[in-house]
Amino acid sequence: METKKQIRWEILSIRDALSKEERKKKSDRIKKQLAELPVFEQADQLLIYAGYGSEVETDAIMELAFRKRKLVFCPRVEGKKMQFYQITDLSQLVSGYRSIREPQPQRPWQQKPGDLVIMPGTVFDKEGNRIGYGGGFYDRFLEAHPQVSTAALAYELQLVEPGRIETEKTDQKPACIITEKAIYQIENK
Repeated sequence: METKKQIRWEILSIRDALSKEERKKKSDRIKKQLAELPVFEQADQLLIYAGYGSEVETDAIMELAFRKRKLVFCPRVEGKKMQFYQITDLSQLVSGYRSIREPQPQRPWQQKPGDLVIMPGTVFDKEGNRIGYGGGFYDRFLEAHPQVSTAALAYELQLVEPGRIETEKTDQKPACIITEKAIYQIENK
């Protein structure tokens, strides 16, 4: 079986080859699909990563959430932990861990019913298995906050056949994976 590192590298090289225009077009479609989900519409608080590199772009999703009067929280890496802090404008994100945009450590997230966490990742399968970037930040965060709703954003090209991703007991699955082509609901989440 391939290692997570090998699969991650393979899929990232394909994702990185997407043109800026292709990423924008696919990201816009993903945003539209997310916006139509009841879990997004009903969430008062959105915990979402700031898109980096060739990831699904999230700035437009955050702007939509601001317009819908949702509270928006972005992750900040603090040692081995990841904490979420509120932002009210994209300009409040500054370069942080691995040059990823992060909020200042002000206005920490306080959990409320219906909160929605948007997860990034490098590789997924339709069973909800996920390969992140290797830090385990989302796995640890979601294990500590099992009541939040979850969704992952990915381009269709990031999906691999079931059984290819080696799983561990600590891996956390999203409730759904949203791509530009479909929304994949995950069983037993």
